[in-house]
Amino acid sequence: MCLRLNPVLVVIVLFSTILIGCGIQGTSTNPGNTPNTAASAPQATSEPIILPTAPPMPTSQPIQPTPTPPPAPSGLAPASGVTLFEADFSSAVSLAEWQVVDTVSPLDGPSIWRILNGTISPLSDSSGIPNIYGSALITGDPTWKDYSVSVAAYNLSNDFAGVVARATDAGFYSFYVQPDGTVVIQRFDRQTEAITNLASAQIAPIAPGTWTTLSLRVQGNTLQASVDGTTVLETTDTTFANGQAGLYGAVLGGLEFDNFRVHTLQGQ
Repeated sequence: MCLRLNPVLVVIVLFSTILIGCGIQGTSTNPGNTPNTAASAPQATSEPIILPTAPPMPTSQPIQPTPTPPPAPSGLAPASGVTLFEADFSSAVSLAEWQVVDTVSPLDGPSIWRILNGTISPLSDSSGIPNIYGSALITGDPTWKDYSVSVAAYNLSNDFAGVVARATDAGFYSFYVQPDGTVVIQRFDRQTEAITNLASAQIAPIAPGTWTTLSLRVQGNTLQASVDGTTVLETTDTTFANGQAGLYGAVLGGLEFDNFRVHTLQGQ
C-alpha cells in the first residue's frame, strides 16, 4: 500500500527541525528557566568620585639664628707689669702660632677650634663631631714662669670654659667654671692623660649668654683663680714650673672666647 504525505505538514516538520538545529527556541535556553542574572543585573553607573580637598600642611616655625653676643669685656689689664701676649681674634688673627692639646687619645687628629666674627670657639673633634672631652688651645713662650692669663668667655651651652697655664709637653694647669657655678683648678698629665683636681668650690651659677672674665695667676708654687676679678680658688702645686698659656673648653661648640691676654705679675 502506498502512503501519501501531506506536503504542508512536511514543510512544517522540516522548518521546525531546522530551527531546533540552529538553537532558536521560543522559550529561554537557560535550563530550568533560571533567570539570566547577567542579563537582568542593573548596569553600574560611572559617576566621578570626588575626594575632599586636603587641608594645607602646617608650616614649621622658622629656626632662630644663634644670637650674636654683645661685645666682650676688655679683660683684666695688668695693674703693673708687661703684656706678654694678647689676641682679640679679629679676622686677621692666624692660629699658626697656636697648638691644640686634647686631653684624650687616640684621636684621628687635633680638635677643631675656629675663629668666627671676632671670637674663637672649640667646635668639635677632628671629624666634625661634637664631644665632651676637654681641649686646650695654647700659645706663647715655654719659658714663661710667673704670670697671669685671662680671657672673656661667653658660654651658651658648653660644659665648661677656662684657661690654661704652664703648658709643656709634660702637661698643664687649667682653671675652668661650669654653668652651675662649679669652679675647679686641675692638673693634666699629658703622658698618662690623668686629670687631678687640685681645688674646687661653688659660686653663683653663670647665666648663659653672658660674658665672664676668667683668670689664672701662677707664681712659684701658688695658683690663684678669679672670676670677674674676684678670687674664687687658691692652691699650691710643684709639678709645673713654667710653660705656655691658653684656652680650655669641651669640643661641643656653644662657647666663645675673646680678649685673651697674658701678662707678667706686679713688680716683675
